[in-house]
Amino acid sequence: MRVLNAIHFPVFGGPHNQALRLAGPLASRGFTTIVVLPDELGNAAERLRAGGVEVRTLSLHRLRATANPRVHIGLAASLPAEVQRLRELIRAEGIEIVQIGGLVNPHAAIAARFEHVPVVWQLLDTRAPRPVAIAAMAWVRELADVVMSTGVAVAAAIPGMRRSRIASSRSSHR
Repeated sequence: MRVLNAIHFPVFGGPHNQALRLAGPLASRGFTTIVVLPDELGNAAERLRAGGVEVRTLSLHRLRATANPRVHIGLAASLPAEVQRLRELIRAEGIEIVQIGGLVNPHAAIAARFEHVPVVWQLLDTRAPRPVAIAAMAWVRELADVVMSTGVAVAAAIPGMRRSRIASSRSSHR
């Protein structure tokens, strides 16, 4: 089974460490992990590759903590092309599961939906401002087949992360 783990940050951190630490145990159970990262300066690709994890890099914008509208317009304008590139990667790599790390960057989930590939969406933190989190949870409810969080407190702090709402929204799809 081939898993694409989409992480929108080029600097090694928690989601990268999770992918690195789980790649071996998952491989022993028949899973191949491929991590897709933004093609920006950072140490994540190097560290993952040094740990034996396959890495692909693409132009991937991400939501930024800024009020500058140009940044957000750039994200919106780049989304269709980036989703298309992710769709091509999913097909080329024979991806069977897409894993999303973080609440606010839906690119790979949208690509997976178009390619009829299941999505595991991980909620990693509570940094998104409440209005952003509310909007992002609409994507999660629509696109995720499975939602996980790093803990009960994270799940409780994210608006709309009630188990019944996620489960009921997915039961009507596919």
